[in-house]
Amino acid sequence: MSESDRAVGEYAGLGSFPKLAVVSWGSCIMVLSSTQADPDKEARLLQTFSGQGVRGILLTPTDDTLSSARELAARGVKVVLFDTTVAPPDMSSVGVDDERGAELAIRHLLDLGHRRIEFVNGPINVMQARDRLAGVQSAMRSVGSEGALRIREAGAFTSAAGRELSKSIVGDLCSNDGTCLPAAERSTAVFCANDMLALGVFDGLRDAGISIPGDLSLVGFDDSSVAAQTSVPLTTIRQPMRELGWTAADILLSDDDAIRHERFSPQLVVRKSSAAPPTT
Repeated sequence: MSESDRAVGEYAGLGSFPKLAVVSWGSCIMVLSSTQADPDKEARLLQTFSGQGVRGILLTPTDDTLSSARELAARGVKVVLFDTTVAPPDMSSVGVDDERGAELAIRHLLDLGHRRIEFVNGPINVMQARDRLAGVQSAMRSVGSEGALRIREAGAFTSAAGRELSKSIVGDLCSNDGTCLPAAERSTAVFCANDMLALGVFDGLRDAGISIPGDLSLVGFDDSSVAAQTSVPLTTIRQPMRELGWTAADILLSDDDAIRHERFSPQLVVRKSSAAPPTT
């Protein structure tokens, strides 16, 4: 079984709710859904909710203009932006400092001695993707290595997208006979914008015979429930998801209409998937 297969159903991150799910929580009925980072799907889903008398919405926005969210708020529906730190002053938000988290990941790899680093990002229309890219570029710029950074964009924040993209990584790492190029001629580390991408990349690299971290270090973002359970436990950036969720729910369900903006700090969690670059 692949590492990404083990993650299915265990990680409540981007891409986890391709269909609607209904969950009962005390006296509340929650409807969960993912728009797969599609602004049009987001607009249609919010329009549907607006006609169903919902009490409030937690929204991880894809549409930067927040036009549909603003329409809901104008109709008296409470909207709390989730997993974002960029919000208008009239709309509450809860999020983690994504730029800082990406900086932590890259600085960890730089401290290990890596200079040729790849960043596997998700769709750039998603705010978290842009923030994490900014953090990566800032950290690389700080040591004068921005020119050694390679950026790859996956089609989605999923393990399947990561596995598909790993084919191009393998093509650049290996010679025609399948052996890794000398470390001085290739990237020696990959940072992925979330753990699901990292798990997909891991599967693809493993199938190609590339050792993690012997040939290539790998770092994720989120510290999902499976990150520590993989065959090579994943170094990652931890988001305090429980605190994020409770804080967002508290704001949403509170009778207090005061606007709040809560920002949480990410943490680096070092495990076995990152190490010093190979010497040959």
